[in-house]
Amino acid sequence: MSSTNTTINQLNTAAATIVLVVAFINFTLGAFGLILNVLIFTRRSLCREPCSLYFFWSSCFDLSVVYVMMPLRILASSFNVDIANYNLWICKIEYFANYSTRAITCWLIVLACLDRFFHSSTNANIRRMSSLKTTKRAILITVVTIMLLYSHMFIYFEITNVPNQFGNT
Repeated sequence: MSSTNTTINQLNTAAATIVLVVAFINFTLGAFGLILNVLIFTRRSLCREPCSLYFFWSSCFDLSVVYVMMPLRILASSFNVDIANYNLWICKIEYFANYSTRAITCWLIVLACLDRFFHSSTNANIRRMSSLKTTKRAILITVVTIMLLYSHMFIYFEITNVPNQFGNT
């Protein structure tokens, strides 16, 4: 083997190790922070605030990303164990869950910001829109809408092995 190939292999190994270490740090800190979020947003004093309900459900969806999607991605990228490459339905479910939960968490944070806008309005009619009833409806509508918007993945996603620039699939 030439020195160029040896250098490339060493760089690939170093990059894979760095990705693995960063992924584990991200997993640990993310899980810890999200569990604290859930504990804080379930306090009795915050359960009555519509804004905290948005953040609570956003944290719950993020927990599913951290505990389900991140380990699957770590296995796939660092250890070349990707069951989604071999089973079409696992592939579809994995990508649907990944994209839909991430979109839901982002939109719930947007709704929390909108709720704070409603809550701080000088207009009483707008201020009335910041309520637990409205929040529960908005969360349900958002989750259902995003899942419907990403449902095309169940129909159109296929497993395709495309060779890269080096001819590897």
